Amino acid sequence: MRTFLSLPAVIAVFGTLAFSQAPPVARVIGSHALPVMAVAVSPDERTIASASGTAHDGVLVGQVLLWDATTGARVGELTGRGGVFYSLAYSPDGGLLAAGNSAGTTTVWDVRTGAVRHDFRGHIGPVRGLAFAPDGRTLATSGIRSDEVQLWDPNSGASLAAIKAHSGGIMALAWSRAGLLATVGRDLTLKVWSSTRQLASTIQGLRERTLTVTFAGDGTTLMIGGAGVTVVDLTTGKVQTIDGFQNTVSSMLFTPDGQTLITATGAAEIMNGGRAMIMGYPEFQVTPQAASDTAAGTSRAGIIRAHNAKTGELVGELSALTDFIWSVAHLPGRSELITGSSDGTVRAWRYP
Repeated sequence: MRTFLSLPAVIAVFGTLAFSQAPPVARVIGSHALPVMAVAVSPDERTIASASGTAHDGVLVGQVLLWDATTGARVGELTGRGGVFYSLAYSPDGGLLAAGNSAGTTTVWDVRTGAVRHDFRGHIGPVRGLAFAPDGRTLATSGIRSDEVQLWDPNSGASLAAIKAHSGGIMALAWSRAGLLATVGRDLTLKVWSSTRQLASTIQGLRERTLTVTFAGDGTTLMIGGAGVTVVDLTTGKVQTIDGFQNTVSSMLFTPDGQTLITATGAAEIMNGGRAMIMGYPEFQVTPQAASDTAAGTSRAGIIRAHNAKTGELVGELSALTDFIWSVAHLPGRSELITGSSDGTVRAWRYP
């Protein structure tokens, strides 16, 4: 594996997303009592969802808050039956919302009524991998202590398949537009599965601390975020890296035109009980204290970077934004990036 690019000094143009030299302009959408582990924007861009946890009768349970994307007003709340939520996804048609919790359960709600449609159980530990297939007919879930990817019918609630994918747990998964499924395990291996659930590709020797994976628009390139960004060309098998990140890359997305890769950092080492831990790994405890105690040598400032999707070149940065950023989503209609942070806030960062 060779270095693809070391990040240069900050410049102020996000490729097709132009950022001024002035400090970034943000609006606080809302907040949770605990760190916001995931954010998502509804397909119609009318609603922002944020996933975290709340205390109920002295017990931490999952909490999803819904916000009006235009006004920032809180318009709903969805709670789980146990365990802080670590992951969040809307179905392609926007009719369903799914969240995976720390106890290995994924809850699916009917967005219109707020009613729970299904509780899918099948994992050990937090559900970090969660994504609807492009056609909306399959929901894939994975747990960080589970070796299997579970495939569910989000409408009927039926279990479709269980794929033995990795050893030691699965940290992230993603679908391509063509229906390929990528999984990244704690065994430092990337696997790609065909639409018929057959293993199509394997890349070994990934970096540690992997937390996120996403396909480029053409479906032939994968970006894996963790201790830097690993770029995998599925056609040639070539593996390259983008380096220079101070903290772990915790979330990534491509802009709708596919020209720009947005990365968010914030999954830095966290001290809890005198041990260094990484968000999403089983030792991490989601508590206000854990969110406030940082390891020596790490920065609490979240950083959003933009890279040319073809070359990996850094083309813009927003730094010193807020606390650690766990998740980023795009609200293109308002020219905003939505972030969820360990300080419990949901913010929208506007670019000119």
